[in-house]
Amino acid sequence: MFIAVVVFLSTLLIGAAGAPRWLELPWSQFNDFVAGSDGSVYIYSRRYGRVLRYDSSAHFVASYPASGGGYGQLASDTGGHIYFRTVNLVYVYDRDWNQLDARAGDFYGNRMWALNDQGQLQEAPPGRKREPRADQAVSAGGLLFSFPTTDGRSHFTLGDGSHLERNGDELAKYDRDGQALVRYGTRWYLWWAKFPVPLASAWVIMLIWAVLESGKIGRYFKRRSATTESRI
Repeated sequence: MFIAVVVFLSTLLIGAAGAPRWLELPWSQFNDFVAGSDGSVYIYSRRYGRVLRYDSSAHFVASYPASGGGYGQLASDTGGHIYFRTVNLVYVYDRDWNQLDARAGDFYGNRMWALNDQGQLQEAPPGRKREPRADQAVSAGGLLFSFPTTDGRSHFTLGDGSHLERNGDELAKYDRDGQALVRYGTRWYLWWAKFPVPLASAWVIMLIWAVLESGKIGRYFKRRSATTESRI
């Protein structure tokens, strides 16, 4: 119960006040991921509203605030930029999460975004509505974000031919021959704080408490019954 309360309050605090970049967080409600041109892997945790960055060897680099939060999605281009879309907004960052640009599209539009022939961000025309989102870094003319969904990607190919595959709340990186290279995910020492573990632990504690209390109640009524019978 104590753990659940601590995690719940820390989630609210991080969501409202932010967190230092050096603070690694569990992959709670891992929503989407992408790889940068330098091999860095970025994952978005919807629970904390943060983007976590790891190097090509799965070592934690930094934690960044995700503007807008919600069911955000990530994309990257061959120029080293990282994009974050939430609702009708798109934010553009460099590899170190310094914001370079922000665009707002029509709230009631298709919310699709692409790079024009000069590599600049623009709203994609309705004719590209059925085009799937690219599972690799996008070059000029490519589609960054397709028609919005709440689902993140399951696969992403890096420039060196290796690729990332999602397996539940983890990522695995494979070389071009399909050999596993490295895995990304919540560190073992953070599993206690990863949803739904705190909720599950609270439920178990509540169940144990209920069982113990029901035993006390049962013994109480037995004593009452025995006392009543003795008086009779």
